[in-house]
Amino acid sequence: MENIDMENVIIAGLGPAGLTAAIYTARSGRNPLELGGFVSGGQLIVSPKVENYPDFPEQVSDMELMDWFWKQTEQFGGRFKTAAFKELVETDKNGFVQVEAGSTRTSTQDVFGCGDVCDPVYKQAVVAAGQGYMTAMDVEQYIYSKEEVRC
Repeated sequence: MENIDMENVIIAGLGPAGLTAAIYTARSGRNPLELGGFVSGGQLIVSPKVENYPDFPEQVSDMELMDWFWKQTEQFGGRFKTAAFKELVETDKNGFVQVEAGSTRTSTQDVFGCGDVCDPVYKQAVVAAGQGYMTAMDVEQYIYSKEEVRC
């Protein structure tokens, strides 16, 4: 992985979970850097039509939905550089990122996970987006506790 300047928050993934985490951390003024692979959308892009995502009464294409996520992330100050990350954390035998039960913390300090990369069961955009919000809240609490220790 190439060198990256010191960042406040780095989020890996360009699907609903990663982009939701970026939206919420950007809204809290954390200026997240989003890392990802070659294509935005995560696992959602294997579904050409999304017919059951909240707030979209008509079906929407996978790329159209992810474009809305992307634009909202940028609107709040999220940035993209979106590189590989799985070598940084512990994964199971099938390659899913392992997180602590009841949390989004991974085996690596300062690294949190959410969405399809750590969820072999549900594989739904709305679940991933909810996990993205959980991650943003875990990250915010983590950063706050670190800042409190320094004071």
